[in-house]
Amino acid sequence: MIKKMSNEIGFKPKARLVLQLGDQLIRSEGIALLELIKNSYDACASLVKVEMKNLDSPEDGEIIIEDDGHGMDFKVLKNVWLHPGTNFKKSQIDDDKFISPCGRLPLGEKGIGRFGAHKLGEEIELISKMNGKKEAILKINWRDFDNNNFLSDIPISL
Repeated sequence: MIKKMSNEIGFKPKARLVLQLGDQLIRSEGIALLELIKNSYDACASLVKVEMKNLDSPEDGEIIIEDDGHGMDFKVLKNVWLHPGTNFKKSQIDDDKFISPCGRLPLGEKGIGRFGAHKLGEEIELISKMNGKKEAILKINWRDFDNNNFLSDIPISL
């Protein structure tokens, strides 16, 4: 009698996949910056301020992107931003009745901007606030992804 083994298993992505996606999808630092600015546009920002400090010093360099868009709360950061591949924006685009609060068609659909952020620096601090909600802060150290650990094992502070 032959015993059958189950062949049903799932993907277990390694942490470095996030860096590889960013490298493949975002060609340069300029494109990475543009992708993040497009996020501001999609958030109905009427003003986006980009400030660059000490870019010639990797230890002290800083890029600050500020906008007056509608922001993300803890729930959106946790359940959308940290879940690449959700259909959050796609469902809005596909919905004939959806109208953004500012009447814009979204520029970003695939959420690749988050993958390219590591091209701009090794650490990210994303601070966001929606009207009537508490400020949410997400911190990522991209160096933590450059190893053989599973993606789900990388600590992210939210």
